[in-house]
Amino acid sequence: MFTITSIEVRPHGPVEGDQTPAENWSSNILTTDTTIEPGGHVFFTLEIPNLHWAEYRLKVDDGEGNIVDVVSEDLPITHWGDDERTVGVTISYNESTSTPYASGYSDFAGI
Repeated sequence: MFTITSIEVRPHGPVEGDQTPAENWSSNILTTDTTIEPGGHVFFTLEIPNLHWAEYRLKVDDGEGNIVDVVSEDLPITHWGDDERTVGVTISYNESTSTPYASGYSDFAGI
């Protein structure tokens, strides 16, 4: 339903440490002119030290050419169990607030 146009990442440090963000949000990690269509995927490398985690936030095209933030709580990416991770997110639409939101996510070892 929504095309992802931007992914920003913010490191948090060790998984079992202080949960305060260690840095500010990154710029968009998708390359120029790269978007993720519904049901699509991209591969990229993030520098997350072993046993650390980061969170990400998304911007999407609302279907009318407007780029809007996806409402969400923390969306985590961890680095434990494997150097390669698969991260997925389900974006739904909240009719009462007229906003897209992250209604589910996953983060697991391997691709």
